[in-house]
Amino acid sequence: MKRSILNLLMAISTIPLFCSCMSNETKALKLIDNYMKSYLIVYDSYNPQATQIDTAYYYPTFDATVLSHAKNAIDAQEKYEDTLESIDRTQRDVNSAKRRMAIWNDRSSAIAREEYNQALQELNKANAKIIELTDLAEAEKQKVASEEELIKEAAAQIPSGVCGWLIQHSYTCKTRGGLDTASSIIMVTNPDFTEIFFAADNEDTEIVNYINKAKEVLNL
Repeated sequence: MKRSILNLLMAISTIPLFCSCMSNETKALKLIDNYMKSYLIVYDSYNPQATQIDTAYYYPTFDATVLSHAKNAIDAQEKYEDTLESIDRTQRDVNSAKRRMAIWNDRSSAIAREEYNQALQELNKANAKIIELTDLAEAEKQKVASEEELIKEAAAQIPSGVCGWLIQHSYTCKTRGGLDTASSIIMVTNPDFTEIFFAADNEDTEIVNYINKAKEVLNL
């Protein structure tokens, strides 16, 4: 089993310096091994399979700050959509209360007055809730826009050109329950293999969602 890549990427990006006489592959494998100690819950079962190293270039979706704001934007968007659904449900309560008021409005019995007054209370309560939810939805919508703007600002700070190395690494490990599993990870490091700029597991759907959100905002 694995821990969150984004949290690790934000918190653990630097590793001890390696001897300059090491080959790139040796440095990469040592970096990966060090990373796996934090990433895998059952590190002792970690078994490297294959590693490929290529030149890496600066790119917004390799940037932890960009992905962090993409995550925030997605979270805010989900809350916004949930709030809109709550508004729809509450509007149905408003319509129901109005129908009940219309039914009992022309009747003069004590029961009719009680039913009418109860429906009126429910209408007032629902209308107040809609006002509250509408304000909340607007705040959440602004949060989405703010995070998307921060994505653009962070991307604008990213330089161009070669940033280091792109590592593609496959491995096997065990889950907490002892089951064998095969996976692979992509890393982008600096030229000295001492800092991880980006890491993503092929099974990490959340990271894929963050990348797609950043691409959408940046029109990539």
